[in-house]
Amino acid sequence: MYINTFAETRPAWNPEWKTRFADEYGYDPDAAKALLAEAGYGPDNPAKVTMLARNLPFFAGSLDVADAVAGFWAAIGMEVDTEQVDQAVYRSAYREWEYTNAATINGTSSAHLFGLKMWNASLISTAGFTMSQPTVNVPLRIASAELDADKRNAQLIDIGDTIYDLHMGVPLFWLPPEAVYNPSIISGYTYSGALSGTYSDPDGLKAVME
Repeated sequence: MYINTFAETRPAWNPEWKTRFADEYGYDPDAAKALLAEAGYGPDNPAKVTMLARNLPFFAGSLDVADAVAGFWAAIGMEVDTEQVDQAVYRSAYREWEYTNAATINGTSSAHLFGLKMWNASLISTAGFTMSQPTVNVPLRIASAELDADKRNAQLIDIGDTIYDLHMGVPLFWLPPEAVYNPSIISGYTYSGALSGTYSDPDGLKAVME
């Protein structure tokens, strides 16, 4: 996974994201320290963040990943407060916009449009857990209304470029499961490979014709 809701198996994919990933998203402690110093942070004024560690039901290693990311930040001089939170408490709090300067490990299995609207825009989500930009919101509204698949996918690639270049999220892992269906009811299923994609990719279902 190089950008949230996008993968090489999906049509709106830009191969440049893969080739540029190491330079854009690779862990470089010295470069990170330089960026913090440029922003005015250092030993006497450390950048602070709260890592909200949650035990995600679809990813057993979520707490380990949260701990590792917190360690990466601490290693470059950031002051990290790790807070383990129950899923129900977390959901209630973010819907009320109670978290400030906090990060968490999250995941999605959504198709492009739904996932982007939830995680990278403010078109349908009022939850306070994501960065939102007009340069994503406006073209995403246009793409959502586009019926031509080629034109829509081209627009989505442009939107993905914006999200990628602004580092609106840091993709960590991609878990492709298998889907099982009854061939007497479903003749085919173009499946994205996304976890729980059975509820987010119904456009890939082809029913048996009697």
